[in-house]
Amino acid sequence: MVSGYPATFSGATDDRKSGGCQIGVGVKNDEIFTFSAILDKTSPSYGDPCSLVTKAAEAAVATIKAGA
Repeated sequence: MVSGYPATFSGATDDRKSGGCQIGVGVKNDEIFTFSAILDKTSPSYGDPCSLVTKAAEAAVATIKAGA
């Protein structure tokens, strides 16, 4: 769940160990948005890229809820 919306991590391959992650968030019965990250090894989030995409998704949901 991302801020009360259903969410799932997905991807054609599991790239978490190499700095990659994708999340899909369902915001309506027929709509989702996705966030992806492919991080450089120097990124502080390289070891946990899914936490970064989750934070980005949470920020997007907050913006959607605010009507922006």
